[in-house]
Amino acid sequence: MMMVAQLYGHPLFHALGWSLLHFCWQGTLVAMLLAIALGILRGRSPRIRYAACCFALGLMAALPVITFARLASNSGVIEKAEMVSQDHETTFPTQTTGFTHAEPWLRRISTAIDSSLPIVTLVWILGVILLLGWLNVGIVITGRMKSFAAQPAPHELQLVLKDLIRRLKVTQAVRLVHSAMVQVPTVIGWLRPVILIPAGCMAGLSAAQVGALIAHELAHVRRHDYLVNLFQSLVEALLFYHPCVWWVSKQIRNEREHCCDDLAVAVCGDPLSYAKALSFVEERRFSISAVAVGLDGGVLTMRIRRLLGSKEGPAVSRVAALTMLTFALVTTGFCIAVVAHAQAVDADKQVAKNGASASELSGPYRQWLDEDVRWIISPEERAAYMRLPDNAERLEFIKQFWDRRNPKPGSAENTIKEEHYRRIAYANVHFAAGKAGWMTDRGRIYIVNGRPDSIDSHPTGGLGETKPYEVWEYGQTQMKFVDRCACGDYELEAPAK
Repeated sequence: MMMVAQLYGHPLFHALGWSLLHFCWQGTLVAMLLAIALGILRGRSPRIRYAACCFALGLMAALPVITFARLASNSGVIEKAEMVSQDHETTFPTQTTGFTHAEPWLRRISTAIDSSLPIVTLVWILGVILLLGWLNVGIVITGRMKSFAAQPAPHELQLVLKDLIRRLKVTQAVRLVHSAMVQVPTVIGWLRPVILIPAGCMAGLSAAQVGALIAHELAHVRRHDYLVNLFQSLVEALLFYHPCVWWVSKQIRNEREHCCDDLAVAVCGDPLSYAKALSFVEERRFSISAVAVGLDGGVLTMRIRRLLGSKEGPAVSRVAALTMLTFALVTTGFCIAVVAHAQAVDADKQVAKNGASASELSGPYRQWLDEDVRWIISPEERAAYMRLPDNAERLEFIKQFWDRRNPKPGSAENTIKEEHYRRIAYANVHFAAGKAGWMTDRGRIYIVNGRPDSIDSHPTGGLGETKPYEVWEYGQTQMKFVDRCACGDYELEAPAK
């Protein structure tokens, strides 16, 4: 349970949640670009459209990984320590209500989303586990279909298979068996593919039509469609919450069947005869495992019309396109606003760092900013303080700064302020190491979080650590400080495991 709680509050957990959220607009944009590409490629070879669809799905799979890597790389050790340490004696608020006029609703929305992301991420993990379990069950069932109630196909069909293998230049060894587990021709496996032919269902078809149907399955083998189908199922399980993923995957399956249909027609040479064979199969098919590929892939009615020369319809309806466009614009706009807000905060930080103000800070006003409240003042407060024109306004700012943190507003006694300066004094006495105690890592953590619940001190090292170190514990969070210079300056290394 402790491990779950630590994981729940870990910055990487939030980074994963934000990656999933960003994929909402990223996946929609990819689907929109694919829809435009399919519109441009309408009437072209299905192989080109199939390649475009596979590229789109691969991009969808890569975008969350790239986003997570970037977000995770931006969360340093110091940021982690400040985010996860919440259970301490006295909390010093770092966010204000009086100096955030440039961010009234954006920060509230982003904060609310960030606080709910761990729950969303947990729900996503549960969904992925369930879908991967279901996929695994499908793989097991599909594997058993090879041998259960299966018998070698008649000699005549075996001869047809050998001839088609030669004509289609299939390099793998393919078995052809009759099976009671399927009602349409189906190919299973990659290294040792097996074509399952339903017993008795070919009685109404001519030899040429049966050959065309077998050629369709051999086309799947030649194109390694079984592996692509497994990849699709995996992406669908990982990104199940985004409808555009399912739409792109559906387009892949449709275009895949079109490619195999073209190969089958090239072999049998009669589109009308092959279309009749597909119509015959349509009357007898039933749903099979998602990891198998066969004649029931795609929409048979549309495939039959395509073979007979009917004009193909658009890949996406106008209503769906408008919905995707609206969703993409809204989510993209929100993310741009979040990025713009972050850039504004960074600009304020830069202003504060460079000291760009109407008059240069000096004396106690500079000391108050750079030393007294360095670890508890927010970037927005620092930027606002740096923009003040004179010391009179700075003095009023300092008064308001502590008033906002006073647990008893209006009272002359401010326990938060008193506790803060007590912590600074304590840090200067106990953590000084060639520099003031408040400047050290231990001093900073102590000032922000207060006294730890426990300190596990190892002045001579131990447990694989040759240098002196300490482990501070705040509730369920642990932080490790190591004295690598043997000079008493313990540096924050990482949250202890």
